[in-house]
Formats: sequence, structure tokens, C-alpha cells
Amino acid sequence: MSKLNLNCLFKLALSPTSVDDFSYLVNDPLLPNLLSESSFYFLCKRPCLLFRQLEIKDFTIVGQIYQTVTEKIIDFKLPLFQENIISGDRRDLKLGLSHNKGFNSKKTSKENLNLKDFDNIELITISESEEIENSFIKYITPDIILERNWNKMWTCELNGELNPQSTFDILYIGESVKQPIWKRLNSHSKLQNILSRENPFYPGMKISSEIMILLFEIKSTDDARMLSEMKKEDIIKYITQNDNPSEKSIFYDIEKALIKAFNPRYNIQKYDNYPKSTNGLYKEKYQTITYSISDPITLVYNGKLFECGINKIKTNYIQVDLEQNELKIKNCLQHRV
Repeated sequence: MSKLNLNCLFKLALSPTSVDDFSYLVNDPLLPNLLSESSFYFLCKRPCLLFRQLEIKDFTIVGQIYQTVTEKIIDFKLPLFQENIISGDRRDLKLGLSHNKGFNSKKTSKENLNLKDFDNIELITISESEEIENSFIKYITPDIILERNWNKMWTCELNGELNPQSTFDILYIGESVKQPIWKRLNSHSKLQNILSRENPFYPGMKISSEIMILLFEIKSTDDARMLSEMKKEDIIKYITQNDNPSEKSIFYDIEKALIKAFNPRYNIQKYDNYPKSTNGLYKEKYQTITYSISDPITLVYNGKLFECGINKIKTNYIQVDLEQNELKIKNCLQHRV
């Protein structure tokens, strides 16, 4: 067999997003472009993240990222005028705050209010003065700050324990190969089922603030083959990448692999015969296939932890042995992406 191993690395196509925030995002004209490469997703559950103790100092947002239930706090400082946030000269800006009414808030008088009095904020929007039409610039959530920081896209100072805020309990795994993923999620019957059946971690919290959407795209693939066992024409196809599996097949396959590995409680079809399938990678005849996620998140399944992140000391990955028809969860001490 000339095909040895196909190694597939995935990354988040968008910051982890609550159902509440996704309903806001779905009207963003930039969303189709942001998710054009994404066809694979998790529906998860996690205690809500909120902004607290917000201040603006020299065009820098200073405050806390607070997680309900765990009560973990991350202090942050985010300069607004930097690449990928607000470019150009400094100017008058308008800050919009979306308050979470499901969380107990301190009582404040309507007189002499300041920014710190609004202590449980889910979403910050930034726009220019009201006189300018279409002046919206940026929206910011706690998850966006965390994701932009670990991907080194924003300059942001963080102090605190990061792991609880990036730990997600898997409820459902799906693919959206045949239609744009944002359209799939905008009218998703399984998502509505989850919203109607799940109880929030924090009493009184909206469940739509705790149900999270994780959208993935392919970051890289590494196709290893035994050239000595290949014909000349097959080597040419391999070198020119005309013989690689399609992204469509990879998305179909990873959905089945992770459903079998994690057994999410809202997935009815369990794919017990995987890796055998008609629309995945079984027909490609690799010896092994590995799947891993580059973002430093932790996935909870059946009371166990699946650690992701290419820079973590301990990272888990999925290994599919197509010769033995076996699927195993392993860690980076045995294999490094």
C-alpha cells in the first residue's frame, strides 16, 4: 500500500460563539466570507463569559472576563487602535454594551452612572459618532478576545487562568457540506431541540448564552506515501496534488470519526461501522488517518477530556487505523503534529 498516513489539522474558522451572539452575527454581510471554508461544527455547552469592571483609558479597554459558575476571572487590557481592530487616526467613538439580564447584577442609581456600573456585559460594539452613516466598526465578546490572543492577531494583555473559559461540553457534532454552514445553523432543528431541553449551568441564565457554536475549517493536510511503491504517473499526480482527497470527503469523514469517538448525546446516528463509509475516506485506502485541532481548547465528552492545541504539552488526537478498522484517541507524547 503506497498511501501511508493522512494527517488533517483543523482550526476554528470563527471565535467560539454563543447562540445569542450568532443570531446577531448571521446578519453580518462579512459572515459568508469568514465561513466560506467551514463545513464542520460542534454544538457545545459552557458557563457564560461576561465582561466586568470595564473602563476606557487612553483608547484602551480595561476590565475583567468573568465566568459564571466557576467564578474564574481574567484581567485584560485591549488597546483599540491597532491592526485588525481600529485603523487610522484616533477619533470619537461610541461604545455599545449588551447586558446579560439572566445574571444577578449590582443595583445602581440612574444618576451618575459610569462604565463600571455595567458589570455583566456579553457584547461590546464600537462605532463612530451618530452623525456618520454606516459607522459600525467592531463587535467584541470575551471569546473573541481570548481567540484573537491565542492566535496572536490582537495585542492584548491577559492575566488569569485561561483553561476553564475554553472548556466545552460536546452536545452535537455535524457537517454542512451541501449548504453554507451559517444557513444550516440558522434553521437547525437539532439546535432548537437542544435549546428546549438543556437547563443552564447558572440558574436564571438564558440557555442561549451557554450553548456555544464551534465552527471549523481545514488548516493543513499532510499526505505521506511510499513513493517506491507508486507508478510514475501516480507520483506525478501526488506531487502536483491532483491525487489528494477532496475537502468534501475529509469533512464527511471527520464528522463520522468524532461522533464515534465522542458519542455526543444529541447525535442519533452513531456510525458504528466507521471507518467504513460511502462518502468519507475509507475508499482512499490509507493505512492511517489522524485528526487534530490546533486551537488551545478542551472538549468534554462522556466525563473525559480531549485536549486540543498544537502548542500544549499534552494534546490529544484521533487516529484511525484503516487496516484494522479501529479508532483510538491518543496524545502528543506518542505523536506530534
